[in-house]
Formats: sequence, C-alpha cells, structure tokens
Amino acid sequence: MKNRSFYCVYAAACAPEGGIFRYRLDPDGILTEEARVPLDCPMYFIKRGDVFHTLLNAPASLGGESGYVACRFGEPVPEPIPTGGKVACHLCEAGGRIYAVNYVSGSVSEIGGKTVTHAREMLGSEPWPAQAVAFPPEWQRQRLTLQSNRQNAPHTHQIVPSPDGRFLLVADLGLDAIVVYDLELKLFSFLKMPLKSGVRHMVFGKKEKNGSYPLYCVCELDSTVCTLRYRDGQLTFLGAADSHIARPDNTAAAIRLSSDGRFLFASHRGDDCVSMFRTEENAPAEWLFNAPCGGNGPRDFCLTPDDRFLICANERDGSLSVLSREENGLRFRSKVALPNALCVLAE
Repeated sequence: MKNRSFYCVYAAACAPEGGIFRYRLDPDGILTEEARVPLDCPMYFIKRGDVFHTLLNAPASLGGESGYVACRFGEPVPEPIPTGGKVACHLCEAGGRIYAVNYVSGSVSEIGGKTVTHAREMLGSEPWPAQAVAFPPEWQRQRLTLQSNRQNAPHTHQIVPSPDGRFLLVADLGLDAIVVYDLELKLFSFLKMPLKSGVRHMVFGKKEKNGSYPLYCVCELDSTVCTLRYRDGQLTFLGAADSHIARPDNTAAAIRLSSDGRFLFASHRGDDCVSMFRTEENAPAEWLFNAPCGGNGPRDFCLTPDDRFLICANERDGSLSVLSREENGLRFRSKVALPNALCVLAE
C-alpha cells in the first residue's frame, strides 16, 4: 500500500467534558485537531461508516450503569441506553448487532437485549495451566498485589467476533479464560489461559492453509503475548512469548497486528513501551524488541492502514503520541495533549 498524503485519526478522551476527537495526521507524523463529538467519559468506540458506536462510563441519566450511544460528527448526541452492567470497556459488531463487555460486572451484553454474567463455576473444575512466565523473586510481592486486585472476581475485558462470523470471543481477565458464545450469547466453549496471566485483548491473524486462524492475546498481568489456534468455535493454546519487561509493576494493555499479518505489537503501562513480535505459523510469536511509546500509560494504540505510523493513546499523562516504523525500530515523531486518552483509531 502506498503512503497516504494524510490520515484521519479518532481518539476518545474519557473526561466529563471529553468526547471523540478527530485529527489530521500528516506525512511527517504531526497531528492537528479538526473536530469533536462532545461526550461524557467515553470508554471505547468502534466506527461503522460514519457512525461511532460508543460506550460511556457512567452517564448521570443511568444511575451508575454504563451507557451506549451511536453518534456522528456534526449531529446531536442521542440519550444513552444502558449496557446491562458497570464500567463497559469494549464493544464489537456482529451480525448487525452490537455487543459489549462490562468489566466490573463481569458480564456480556447485546445492546438492547440479553445479558450474561460470568462466574468461575462456568469453567468447570479442571485446573488452570501453570504460569507461562517465572518472575524474579524480588518481583513477587508487587506481582501478587497486581493479581489480587484484578482477579478477585470475573472481569470481562474485550469482545471480538470470530472470523467466520458465527461466534463471539470474550477475554475475562479475572478468570484467566477466553469464553466463546454464539450470537445469542449461549455458551459454546472456553479455554483456560495460564494461571495469573490476566488475558486482556485479542486480535485474529490471517486464515491459514488448514482453515484455522491464529489468535494472538496480550495478557495484562504477566505481560506475555499468547498464540492460539481458532477453528469452528474451538481454541487451542500454542504457547506464550515473554515481552522482556523491566518493571515488576508493568501491566500490558493492547495488541495489534500489521496489515500483512507478519508482525504483532503490544503496549505496556509501567515500562511505557511497545513490544514488537514476528508471527510464525503454528508456533508462538517471536519477540523482537521494545521501544518507548512516547507517553505514560499506553492503554490503546493503532496502526495507520499502511502500517507506516503507530499512534498511542496514553491514559496517565493524557496524550496521543505518534511513532513511525523505521527499519531498525520505532521512532518518536510527535505528541498532543488529550485528557485521559483511552481509545484510538486511524484510517
């Protein structure tokens, strides 16, 4: 794909007077703000055509429950409708329907429809796989604190449609599991992930010769990137790759795949870096390097359609940072302020 003259970048500022901002990203990696949809604490959005399907943390009109709106630039924002739970943090579209996960409630909802709540009992009595990474002894106390604070209950963190359009995959950080539902939110299968890994976000790779799809997962609590195989609603674990993180308090965040399917990227809060991996068919991804993200707390990031730039939404210092892909790594290009930046998309 040829480099474009400019890109459109959309980002969510999860602040009381925040919203979804539109920027112009020029070929030198400089962002210029162009417009905003005013929203109260947007957590995450997806774009379908010119419509932004958006989750709101806790609109006043819903009494503490999270909300959903479908909005457009230049038009009035409608009243939110409930998501069926608290702290909705991710959503997807499948079969013309919108589905969301509610982190604190540990639930999955079809917007305007059914809600199902997770529990450890739904995963049976078989033990969880052993931890994928052995942390140094001096890290253990900090790691145990991170795990106990996030794994005292089910915490649904992401929902993605399967490539065949038949199923929904839900990453539950609290249960160390990926749960597979059909489009009616009927439980179909599940896969227990390594113990205390805290699976957070997933991305599908390209279809392989045998008809299966690779699924890559970033795990928040052990900062690994796991490789799975998906076929017909079933998952198989292939292995985990260490992200070579230098801080015991690091928490991994988002994962993205290059357009050619050859390279994976994962962001890390604490180390404030982006890890790059090479993908291998029927094998775990191979770690290549870590590069500074240009901000503090990269909760989300995206690649431009031609993979030329990587834009990080840095929650803790309230910024968007732009990195360019170079032959020997990632190079910082620019940065703009965006309060409580949580979600970013480029096209």
